[in-house]
Amino acid sequence: MTTDLERLAELLRMRSRHPDVLSVYLRLGPDPSELRSVPARLDVAFGALADRAGLDAAHRKAVTAEMAAVRRAAEHAREWLGSGVALFAAGDLGLFDEVRLPHAPEVLAVLDIRPYVRPLLEARERSRPYCAAVVDAEHSWIGTSGPEGVLEESRLTTAGPRKPDYGGWHGLTEYRVRNRAERIQQRHFRRTADLLRQAMCERDVDQLIVGGQEHTLSRFLAELTADLRERLAGTFLIDPHTMTAARVRTLADGVADRFRHDRYRRRVRQAIDEHAAGGLAVTGLEACLEAVGERAIAQLFVRADDRACGFACDRCGVLSLTGQACASCAGAVRAVPDVIGEAIVLVLDAGGAVDQVPGGTELDGARAAARLRFPVTGLSA
Repeated sequence: MTTDLERLAELLRMRSRHPDVLSVYLRLGPDPSELRSVPARLDVAFGALADRAGLDAAHRKAVTAEMAAVRRAAEHAREWLGSGVALFAAGDLGLFDEVRLPHAPEVLAVLDIRPYVRPLLEARERSRPYCAAVVDAEHSWIGTSGPEGVLEESRLTTAGPRKPDYGGWHGLTEYRVRNRAERIQQRHFRRTADLLRQAMCERDVDQLIVGGQEHTLSRFLAELTADLRERLAGTFLIDPHTMTAARVRTLADGVADRFRHDRYRRRVRQAIDEHAAGGLAVTGLEACLEAVGERAIAQLFVRADDRACGFACDRCGVLSLTGQACASCAGAVRAVPDVIGEAIVLVLDAGGAVDQVPGGTELDGARAAARLRFPVTGLSA
């Protein structure tokens, strides 16, 4: 079992000569009763994979052995309860690996010449770490997110002045005490900001989420320096005196999801607008596949729930939705189970970026959009 991102880079580089690399994704809820359904779900997912891949008898036998290895691993599915798992098996490559995921498809099995890592890439983006802070006038709690939840990094308590609500002579004492209380609170907020900056630097986190009661949040945010304000993804309301780490995780995850979705919508809108203005952008799945073949894509946007069978030319890297000869070199093409997933790998291999966008954006109609590094002639409209 691994969750090491360096392993993801290794999986992206793996490649077999035959479509006999088995990738399986499975998601289980926390209820142990789901364990009984695992064998049947695997049977449905495996289906006729070997027949659809067009394998000869020898490689079909190898795939059968890989499926058996996955079924043996599933005997320990109790360890996967409440999470997802990705399993990769390829006898020719000496590969069998399990990757625990916080998010995964309910069940998915793919045979291809390389590990199918598209859901793994999406899970990595959805699990992007953040720093969470819960703040009131005298106390601060700081944690960072990870596979096990939001783990505490530090706490800070700053004692305020006593009895800030009495009048004294003509109210002057009350004024002095309240003024001192505001100075102490301001110093507390600044010390909290310093701890946040330190935690984010040590954990290499660039996203900040802050919780607390409404009146305290506004005061604390006003004290944030520009560098932290730029990293602020959002806020949530919570009572610092009754909070739990699990509740912080639930609320902060919601903020992180909304921030990510808003960012996707902005980026998709910008790419579509740039295309409409005749700039370095393109929309539509077919046109994007052509741009992938030219290694012209700087950033690709695809729908997270969209898959499409297609074809690839291994000689020049051109992708298409039809099984005709390669439009670039006239060579033979091979069938791929998900041409969008193949495009994602090629874009990343060429140094580009990929956003797998959830539903509810302008990408729902276009299926794909991309910002280009340079103009590409002959692109589909």
